[in-house]
Amino acid sequence: MDSTTRYAANATDPPESDTASMSDLLRNFTVPEKIDECYCSKCKDHTASLRTHRIRKLPNILIASFKRMESNGRSARKKDMHVDFPLDGLDLSSISLPYKPEEAGSMAGGPVSPLYDLFGVVHHYGRMGYGHYTSCCRSWTGGEPGAQGEMDEEWWSFDDGAVEKVKDADEIVNKHAYMLFYRRKVFT
Repeated sequence: MDSTTRYAANATDPPESDTASMSDLLRNFTVPEKIDECYCSKCKDHTASLRTHRIRKLPNILIASFKRMESNGRSARKKDMHVDFPLDGLDLSSISLPYKPEEAGSMAGGPVSPLYDLFGVVHHYGRMGYGHYTSCCRSWTGGEPGAQGEMDEEWWSFDDGAVEKVKDADEIVNKHAYMLFYRRKVFT
């Protein structure tokens, strides 16, 4: 499997409020889901079962997209819920399977770091069917392509041809965030 993996964080199902945290969304991603009719190859019968999502191997680059568009068959709308997400130190230990030394992905035999730093955000301004996309990014320097390097502290805003230094974290973390790009603190 590629070291870049995409997981969807569902911004539809958290408690009905104007705001949610990334922790809420990650917890929601791993809530067991009841499946009424599932065929069991062991007992050779259809039975109710539970499905649970967990990440088996944490990627070096994590891309999370929020489910912002909602349709009920007759109409569609954009959900503008504010999601509070960390710029540094996103911890995925609660949604990943326990570390197993016999599996690939360890650093010198030690445990795999579940911590991630944000390096990019795509924002969508507008409504369903029309709008405008912008992004905020920071880079990391040093090392060969694909190597870890060091993360810059400065953030930049990209809006069509305009590139400006970000002055406030609210330009990055706001209700228009649509996709998040995280980098693992320690690459494997």
